[in-house]
Amino acid sequence: MVVGTSSSRPSGLWLGLLPGLLVLVAALVGIASRPMGQLASLWPANALLLGLMLRWPGFARPLGWGSAVLGYLLADQLTGSELRFTLMMTLGNLQGVLLGWWLLSRLPAEDRRLQGPLSVPRLLLVVTLASATAALVGLPLGPRLLGTDALGGWIYCFASELANYIAFLPAMLTLPAPRLAPERRLHGAAVVPAPRLGSLRAIAPVLALVLACGLGLMVAGPGAVAFPVPALLWCALSYGVFGTAVLTLLFGSWALISISLGWLPVGLDPNTPNALLSIRLGVSMIAVAPITVACVMAAREQLLQRLHYLATHDPLSGLLNRHAFHEQAALALARLAGQGQATALLMLDLDHFKRINDEYGHAAGDTVLARFATQAASSLREVDLMGRLGGEEFAILLPGCGLAEAQAVAERLRAAFAAVQIDLDEGRALRATVSIGVAMQQRRLALDPLLAAADRALYAAKTAGRNRVDLAPPEAALAD
Repeated sequence: MVVGTSSSRPSGLWLGLLPGLLVLVAALVGIASRPMGQLASLWPANALLLGLMLRWPGFARPLGWGSAVLGYLLADQLTGSELRFTLMMTLGNLQGVLLGWWLLSRLPAEDRRLQGPLSVPRLLLVVTLASATAALVGLPLGPRLLGTDALGGWIYCFASELANYIAFLPAMLTLPAPRLAPERRLHGAAVVPAPRLGSLRAIAPVLALVLACGLGLMVAGPGAVAFPVPALLWCALSYGVFGTAVLTLLFGSWALISISLGWLPVGLDPNTPNALLSIRLGVSMIAVAPITVACVMAAREQLLQRLHYLATHDPLSGLLNRHAFHEQAALALARLAGQGQATALLMLDLDHFKRINDEYGHAAGDTVLARFATQAASSLREVDLMGRLGGEEFAILLPGCGLAEAQAVAERLRAAFAAVQIDLDEGRALRATVSIGVAMQQRRLALDPLLAAADRALYAAKTAGRNRVDLAPPEAALAD
């Protein structure tokens, strides 16, 4: 789901109250981690609320913000906090989240989704400012709860808030959105098989992370907390930003729990505020590295996909170009060989295209080509391949189609395009037609003879008057 689109806007009263419910649950979890007479050791509520408002902007309405405030207040009141303390903490939480939301919502969409090479530094800058703002509440609370001066209270609250943002916000920002409908792939788009979930290749980085954490517990010492770093970097290269964010969150939880329970001695008393502050910030900074690597890899992957698309697709029609069509059609025929299924190929050529360019201009010719490509591709199956071979000539491979079925497909495409009025600029419009040649193979699936037979059938259709479908003789399609 793209941030800021209308499709991301929730509706209904109960959806408007969802931020409050999320804050209430997350705040109760944080309060449960609050040592006697101190601030919470874990506070996910602010990061989760900020992530929710950014990922689904429809929640960032008065009802959503108001329900969030009620969630903060209710959580404190249910656990017996003083009203003055509750109001002060709610103000601090809310002002930090609002500043973070205002700043992050002005960044490019790729940075909000942590898909750019500089996304993590920008995110760190924003959450640092948001944490510093929220930590203003620590100025009066430092002497009361932490036994420090006002500046010490601010520093403690700032560092704690920053650690919580680093731990929880990346996972929230990159949380995959549910797909409401099956996603159609572009005809001819290459599909790269992903490793199977249960394969050793897929789970090896996680296994390495588990082993590194176990080794850290065995060896112990101050440096043991850094043992999982190579495994976390391997995870960043393997699982994308969201997977890496979740694993770094689990790593941070493991490290903090192990240190607090004494399983992982680091030479500091984790029960003192300064030691807790140092440990939490150190673990959080370790988590930044793999998330940064994952962001850079995501940006690299998007660039490679874009370059691959430009190299294999025609920019005007969006279809496979000549080279890519030949390559993918040959691979498809090789996969079908031996299955005994008939395969048909259509060669299509727009009629009198030079006349269209001469009378209406090349821009009009481009409009006709793009309109035909869009209309034809939308009528095909997922398994079909369509490409623009050059000029006004196209080809369509129909796996599993016999001659009669392929003829019906061709006739449907021809009739549909002939019935369309193509609107041009300045109120002009035109109609165009297409001629189609059809060839089929059954026993020997090879691309070159199939293309040659369909091309001969196309020539026959052109010679016979255009705007028609012609069939290649079976012996021509099967010839070696």
